Amino acid sequence: MFRTIKDNQFFKLLSLLGKHRKYYFSMLMCARVLTLTQTVLFAWLLKLIIDAVTGADSEIILISISITVFIFVLMVIEFYLNYLLSTRTNYIIGQMRLRFIDHLIHMPLEYYDTRQSGELMSRLTNDIQSVEGAFTSKIVNLNSTLMGGAISIGCFSDYH
Repeated sequence: MFRTIKDNQFFKLLSLLGKHRKYYFSMLMCARVLTLTQTVLFAWLLKLIIDAVTGADSEIILISISITVFIFVLMVIEFYLNYLLSTRTNYIIGQMRLRFIDHLIHMPLEYYDTRQSGELMSRLTNDIQSVEGAFTSKIVNLNSTLMGGAISIGCFSDYH
């Protein structure tokens, strides 16, 4: 009647991360926070540039330059975090492939007699690519959407 956590595909997918789960999600959260910070700072920078063009304070130009440098630094940090995230994901996928091949090696010969080699190769490539796509894009997009939504709700809600 009710699906247990073990039956849920999302939790099965997360279980594949194993001991790398904390590292993966900490890098993911840091990268998303940096992305959101860049977006806010870029909007503020555009506001300051528009104010400078309309003839506001000359101090605004100095602030605009410092924000631009800060955004550049955030972009470099975000690139590094995304690099670390992708290397960790590639390591996890590589470990999955090794476990799958090890499992295939230890299967009895009758298993190979009843199946075609194309089916095994399809399973090896397509299923693992699906898991890789989930780790590299789907979970990242889910995290970005949830964090963006939470921050939007926090910014637009009435504090009183």
